[in-house]
Amino acid sequence: MRKSGRIVGKFSRGVSCDPERVVAFLRSRHPTKMPEAVEADTGIAAATVRKWPASAPSFAAFLRLVGAYGPELLCACMEAPPAWLDDAARRERRARVTAQIADLSNLLEQDSA
Repeated sequence: MRKSGRIVGKFSRGVSCDPERVVAFLRSRHPTKMPEAVEADTGIAAATVRKWPASAPSFAAFLRLVGAYGPELLCACMEAPPAWLDDAARRERRARVTAQIADLSNLLEQDSA
């Protein structure tokens, strides 16, 4: 059954995804030109992304977001994510930051050579 723009069922009563949290996550990832960056990452039109602060992404769009941003997005949009999902998000974040550190180290090595 539908309530306040969210689908609520017997299984999902304690688990929901807040659209405002989705937008906040995307803005944290892309502080400037968020709609354009999301379009580049997902293929979802920037014009569609601009509408999300007023209305939630469609299910199909949300699946594309999950495909691009993974468990970190899911954790960010849930009030109390399950432990297994939180662990997956932490591993993904660690891998992303480790790759960024490696890229920066390579730049430093190139500058000093």
